[in-house]
Amino acid sequence: MPLSVVDLYSKILPKTNCKECGFPTCIAFAGMVVSQMHPLKNCPHIPPEVLKDAQAELEEQYRQGK
Repeated sequence: MPLSVVDLYSKILPKTNCKECGFPTCIAFAGMVVSQMHPLKNCPHIPPEVLKDAQAELEEQYRQGK
């Protein structure tokens, strides 16, 4: 099942709304990652092992057009 904006926000992102990614909130960032293929690595607070797995899942999702 593809990662939704809510999945990404609730399971991957730190929910700190630090703005270091360039967006005002983590949920706004999640929306751009899912809908516009914005780089997930732009969040500096995701642990590397979590980032690697989530990015792989997102890339598969993008390839499938989801």
